[in-house]
Amino acid sequence: MARDDYAFGEAGAAVEEQVRDQLQKEVRLFERAVDLAKAAIGSAALAEADRQRVIATGLLGRLLRLSEAGVLLTLRGLEHDAAILIRAAVELYVKLRHCALDPDFHRRYVDADLYRRRKLANGSLSLPDLPKVRKTSLEEAKRELQAEIDGRGAKELPGIEQLCTDAGCARDYQSVFRITSAAVHTAPRVLNDLVEMKDGRLVGFDFGPRAAKANSYILTLAEYLLRATRDFQNLMGSKAPSEEFQQMWIEQQEACAGLAQAGEAEEEV
Repeated sequence: MARDDYAFGEAGAAVEEQVRDQLQKEVRLFERAVDLAKAAIGSAALAEADRQRVIATGLLGRLLRLSEAGVLLTLRGLEHDAAILIRAAVELYVKLRHCALDPDFHRRYVDADLYRRRKLANGSLSLPDLPKVRKTSLEEAKRELQAEIDGRGAKELPGIEQLCTDAGCARDYQSVFRITSAAVHTAPRVLNDLVEMKDGRLVGFDFGPRAAKANSYILTLAEYLLRATRDFQNLMGSKAPSEEFQQMWIEQQEACAGLAQAGEAEEEV
């Protein structure tokens, strides 16, 4: 019953060729956004002691790679998988924005990782078949983590909804982040896209590539990369956006009907 035209095969290559041909303007806009982000990173003057700028640079670089991966998946027709990366891009962008606007955020960002590591230790220690040597090592690591948490006064970061609200990105959370959550959690509606129905009856499965949302996805990833680059440049002292950036932003806004609108319409159905 299952068709074998998977995205990594000939069908995926055919979809990529078609999308690149039909969306040349959108793909080129994304490529220019990538070039702009790379140029911003390359021109940044960094000192190891300036942790805020160092971490902001790492976050922008991570968003750059994540966005490229999202576009590559989109071009291959792996839409649900690309949606997962778009959701991750929202969270990553919001953290970068906080880092750029709040001189203390980078410390809280690093401190919060102590909690994550402690949770990992607790999870491993709960395993019934954990070797004694490993258990002893984890218990020592947990004590050291707890001492560091107490010494630094470390706290967990707020949830992503609160982070978005505090960064002035509440709309991003309520639209793009929520919409793409269906793909992350494999909601039943995601499975609907994989079945073939005829006269109300299941006749097969379609695991092949699809590119119905390629336009929206590519433009959305370009938007977050542009917004991140703008915030990064502001942190680095570039007060006024370059003429190139302003032109790209206009083009992006004009071209993008938006993932939010497409998703909201789908939700209403």
